[in-house]
Amino acid sequence: MSRTRLSFSASTFLVLTTILFFYEIVAILGAYYIDLKGSGVDAAKFHELAIKWAENPQLSVNFGVQAYTQLLGVVYMLFGSSQFIGAQLSIVVILIAAYKMCSFLYSQGVRNMGWVVLIVFLWPSVLLRSATTMREPLLILAKTYLVLSFAQYIQTGKLKHIFIAFMSGGLLFLFHKATGLITITILLTAFIYSTLFLRVSLQNQSIFFLSLIFFTASAFLFVQIFSDLREMRVLTGIIEGDVSGINKMLEAKYEKAKVFSRASYDAPLSFSSPVHFVFSLIVSFFHYMFEPFPNKIRSVLDIYGFIEVVLRSVLMLYICLSWKRLVPSQRFMFMAYIAISLVWSTGTTNYGTGSRHHIVGFWIIILLSTIIFYCRKMQFENNIKPSTTHG
Repeated sequence: MSRTRLSFSASTFLVLTTILFFYEIVAILGAYYIDLKGSGVDAAKFHELAIKWAENPQLSVNFGVQAYTQLLGVVYMLFGSSQFIGAQLSIVVILIAAYKMCSFLYSQGVRNMGWVVLIVFLWPSVLLRSATTMREPLLILAKTYLVLSFAQYIQTGKLKHIFIAFMSGGLLFLFHKATGLITITILLTAFIYSTLFLRVSLQNQSIFFLSLIFFTASAFLFVQIFSDLREMRVLTGIIEGDVSGINKMLEAKYEKAKVFSRASYDAPLSFSSPVHFVFSLIVSFFHYMFEPFPNKIRSVLDIYGFIEVVLRSVLMLYICLSWKRLVPSQRFMFMAYIAISLVWSTGTTNYGTGSRHHIVGFWIIILLSTIIFYCRKMQFENNIKPSTTHG
């Protein structure tokens, strides 16, 4: 037992130190030498806003960009206003998320597969957007604990996982408005799935249900109280059923996106009727998952984007083909991934932004495919052992 535990600790330590090494290199390059493609503009904007806040700190209730820049500003007050210092916040967050993923794989019986977590965090899209002053690391961390905690609840029925998941959902909602909808969608998916298909105790499900009601009511109340904040406008419109207002905001977003016409796709969300909404949602989701199409490839960045599409498609197909073999917690993970992607697709208008949003949930299908592969590998090895022995 101690030897197994030592092996886990050693492999995890190797994974974390490798991630730390590469992230520090990218953080130094991004802060002092080069503009990291895909993150330079936003990272610089967050950095400047955080410096201004640190010079005149005023704590207030905020969401989205304002909440993140306040957090970054606190770091600058404590350690100095440098983009490299700001990147350290992201790196610490990434290391915590990586540790959670390693722990989850270990809890699923997966051994000697820590290199998969390295692939997740050293993937160029993740590395370049996480080793700097961006919100993505915090979103990855919160979504990691949200999805994996619910998967562990479905697997074990222990209430502690529910509370961890709800706290993670609150963190998600704090730093990005869209993740509030993602959180509620995942919470509902987990509750309905565990109620209909699992033998979870009535007491635990009752606590889950009451927590869900409390979280949803609190989220709606916060949106109403702080509806004047810029980050809350879309959510306020959804809650109040302001179809025309939502359409105007979406039209403005699509018009702005035409600046990136080469990477944009014509798949606007329509609220004109329930039928149009469902159809436009399906079309938007399809473009979000599979752009850029081969006919749109014009540059090296397009080729890279297409490679991500192929990898994503292969992993999803592999999971679907293995569906009958999956246990309930694994099926939930895949449904959570689809739910996350569906919500992100509603506000994405080009595949450049889509690539950025994908990094927040792409790790789910990588981990899930790893678990499936490892289980099949172990089953295959166990099946051939008797014939080898008697051979």
